Amino acid sequence: MRVLIVAKTKMRNNTCIGALDLKEGESLRLLDEEGKNWPLNVDFDVGDVWEIKIKRPEKVTPPHIEDVIVTKKEFLYKCSNAKETIQKLITPWKGGVEALFNGLLKFTTNRSAYISLREPLPDRSTWFWIPDKDLEMKETLEEYSGDDMWMIVRKMRKIRYYYPSIPPFRVAFVGFQTPIKIIPKGTLIRVSLSRPSSKNEFLKDKCFLQISGWFL
Repeated sequence: MRVLIVAKTKMRNNTCIGALDLKEGESLRLLDEEGKNWPLNVDFDVGDVWEIKIKRPEKVTPPHIEDVIVTKKEFLYKCSNAKETIQKLITPWKGGVEALFNGLLKFTTNRSAYISLREPLPDRSTWFWIPDKDLEMKETLEEYSGDDMWMIVRKMRKIRYYYPSIPPFRVAFVGFQTPIKIIPKGTLIRVSLSRPSSKNEFLKDKCFLQISGWFL
């Protein structure tokens, strides 16, 4: 299978890799041979084209149906125009929040968009979006408890983009790209849903909307 790498997402201590099958246009989440995400220094980069061999997991948990296990990989070349290649393969969602994930997104009190696992689920957890309005970046420094036994509170830089609906909703940016202050309307954006957290009662049944990156 020949794939284009379309997303590289930060997950604290590892990396989630998104790809697009260049023959069928299928959205994929590439896992290593153990069925896990990749280390931070993985050699996949957005825009790379790789030849890979895969096997399907015995079980996937909706809406995260895109998982495949990579058993062999070979770098081929850097795509000269990833945006054009993607748009030839797929039809992105266009418009506002109602266009995303079958219109099933809900909002927390602070207007973070998410899918509830307690209600009907969308048919996928990754895709592409062309918004009809500019998205504005805001950066904060937030506290979180670590995963170690001491639960040490640390500060983490958090970047979110705000869509100017009434009221606005916000989306976390989790990619490796250099953030830009405004993502212009009409930009091709790769979006995904986070996996639920088993360590937090509030988060255990929620998959949050994320921006993995964009193609100008």
